[in-house]
Amino acid sequence: MNRNYHIKERINLQISVISIWIFIYILSTFSRLEINFQSFSYIFYISASFYAIALLMILIKDKYVAPIAEILGAGFAVLVPALIATYLAYSLDFPLADRQLVEMDRALGFDWIAFIRFVDSSHWLSIYLELAYASLKVQLVFVPVLLCCIGQVPRAIAYIFGYALMILVASTLAIPFPALGTYSYYDFDVTTLQNIDAKFGYHFLDAFNALRNDPSFILSGDDVVGIVTFPSVHAGMGFFTIWALWRTSWIKWPALVLNLSMAMSAVSHANHYLVDVMAGLGIAVLVALTGSYVFLGFGPKKLSYRTSEVLTRNSRAS
Repeated sequence: MNRNYHIKERINLQISVISIWIFIYILSTFSRLEINFQSFSYIFYISASFYAIALLMILIKDKYVAPIAEILGAGFAVLVPALIATYLAYSLDFPLADRQLVEMDRALGFDWIAFIRFVDSSHWLSIYLELAYASLKVQLVFVPVLLCCIGQVPRAIAYIFGYALMILVASTLAIPFPALGTYSYYDFDVTTLQNIDAKFGYHFLDAFNALRNDPSFILSGDDVVGIVTFPSVHAGMGFFTIWALWRTSWIKWPALVLNLSMAMSAVSHANHYLVDVMAGLGIAVLVALTGSYVFLGFGPKKLSYRTSEVLTRNSRAS
């Protein structure tokens, strides 16, 4: 069968999806969190539709649309357990960690209020960063489709796998660091803002507080929101997207600018501390290395082979 089908990598992706579901489901049985799985049915339907298209394309021996549909199906399939993971992390009721996070920012010499005032002083910068922050949802679909279209199917698979792994790792690190975030901790008066729309700084608080204070809280897909502050998943995915597109010469520089901006916008528009962004960078490096090893075949053996090949060439040249 033609290598363009990338059977091994696609099988590994589906095994990863199943493993993530099993892992999160087992964890949920040990948690006080009650989950209304039926409320996530619309996501299941979207995922199933993409899988159905992929199956149809496979049956007619299509090697172009099939990987795209299968990868998007997997992306929506892992979305639900990924969201559940974030709520499981905060359901353990660790004490708020805002003070520790602020101290880390101060140790880095970062003044959050001064930064907000600087961004807010520019209408165009504020609007641009808001758009950069909102671009993640678009990129999560656009990037894997683009990579498939230019023949980088394994990298597209690694991207979707990396998204799920990013949230799982972030959720694990978030367990001892639940936080209200910058706008709440500093008791910042948003009415003084001229250009920044601070809606992302507060829209998660109802769910966050209900999860921690209401013993009968039920997680529903109708009103689920991202609640993890430390680390920043937005920043982490921004750095990871740069990695995913770095071998695509015509788009890597726009991707670099956009996603560095998205990481910055997590601080200005989305209630994150600077240390949240730095932690996101660390996770992105871990995820990129894991994705490279699992789906791109880059590991110790391949590195050893390349090193020996270079040494052989040099010896021949001399």
